Amino acid sequence: MIGHTTVFLVLALATILQLISGFLTGTLAVSVVPGWSTPILAPYTILSICELIWIWLLPIIYSVLKNRNIILPNPVVAIHLFCTIANFISQEGSTDATGSHYEVIAVLLPNAVFVAGQIILLSFIAKAWKPK
Repeated sequence: MIGHTTVFLVLALATILQLISGFLTGTLAVSVVPGWSTPILAPYTILSICELIWIWLLPIIYSVLKNRNIILPNPVVAIHLFCTIANFISQEGSTDATGSHYEVIAVLLPNAVFVAGQIILLSFIAKAWKPK
């Protein structure tokens, strides 16, 4: 049986590929101030990087839980995995922000599902974590 740590480690490795491909396709913006040529990161890019860093921390979190013999219910792990994969759905969306309602929902909904999944995970960890 594949452990939860291994599943999230594979997911973390996939985020590295996503991050590299994102920077290769041009997620940086160039300043339009005359005389400046500083690359700046768009707010959505900063949010994406924070999400990716969190995903990289998930295998460590699951490994610590395993070492402390804290067992999360399988439905919680499945829900958390589904909500974490929602991050990839939002990343694959259009980067062209024309402002249509569909594009706003297509960006916000997967990110909201991602955050909800992380809150569910953290709430179950807080309930299961007992000081010794």
